[in-house]
Amino acid sequence: MSLRAYSFSLKQWRSQKIEKIYNLNSKFCLSYYDEEKKQTGIIEYDNAFDLFKEFISRNTIVDDKIENHSLFRCELDTLGNADKFQYLVFSVYSGYYGYSSSLIDRKTKTEVHKKTRDQADVQRFLVAVVIPTDSGTQKAKRGLMFFQEIGVFGVKIITTKAMQSFFSEKFSISLKLQNLAPDFYLKKLFENGLIQKIRLSRARNSADASDRLYGIEYGREEQTLTPLKVTNELKRALRHVSQSQYNYFSFDGRDYDDVKMVVKIGNRSRTINLHGLDDLSIEEALPQELLLSDGTIAFDEFLSYLLEVATEYLEHLLTSF
Repeated sequence: MSLRAYSFSLKQWRSQKIEKIYNLNSKFCLSYYDEEKKQTGIIEYDNAFDLFKEFISRNTIVDDKIENHSLFRCELDTLGNADKFQYLVFSVYSGYYGYSSSLIDRKTKTEVHKKTRDQADVQRFLVAVVIPTDSGTQKAKRGLMFFQEIGVFGVKIITTKAMQSFFSEKFSISLKLQNLAPDFYLKKLFENGLIQKIRLSRARNSADASDRLYGIEYGREEQTLTPLKVTNELKRALRHVSQSQYNYFSFDGRDYDDVKMVVKIGNRSRTINLHGLDDLSIEEALPQELLLSDGTIAFDEFLSYLLEVATEYLEHLLTSF
């Protein structure tokens, strides 16, 4: 069980003018089209939270997402204020249909239910929206969004797709979801001692000068650094590589253009390409203590943990917001 973090912003959709990024704590004065009355109108929302609440209220009834054979509905859990931000937490109930299967009790080893192709195994996933408090002249134009995951299952794609469709069609607003700062991602890995190995690779050229003239290579040379002591010098070198896909990592007098880290996240190892950190999000392994005996999540304990994580992220990313 884990929590995956992203940042988000709300922008004017398909504007011919200079791109407008909305202040998340300010009023939203938006035009919309009323299909029943066949006319446009103006509607005001006090802040971005009102927009998300509107989205949730429009999705409380199960929606059949026929295009990807899944069911989807939302339910608002709580809103609140912390020291430097406001937050909203809601549940997403989702699951896939389209195939039949048997539900087997692991203790009795017997079938307790036969699922048809029209039935979906729906699970509850928690989603949180966090918006920093405005400070002086600094207005919050980016917020955080957290998605709970259960093993390989999650609702990030189906939820954000539904949000993007709702915001754009009703209010001409574009929801842009982004990964968090790569440098902060590295900092998390450094501080928590999660780096297990560093894999280096580079092209190995032929010793024959005529081969090199025509760009012929003889495969790749690889190095693996382990056991690993993460020194300040190593941190600087890894940060340098992560800043551009063209940056090299120097080791033993050689420059390597392909640098990967093997890191431990939760109970599994993951290989991360340092030249592609912009494509990553941060994954937080949720403490097992949050699980109740029936396999559901303890909401109050989850909320406390979420607020701690959100506070840490905003402290490190404040200048980016």
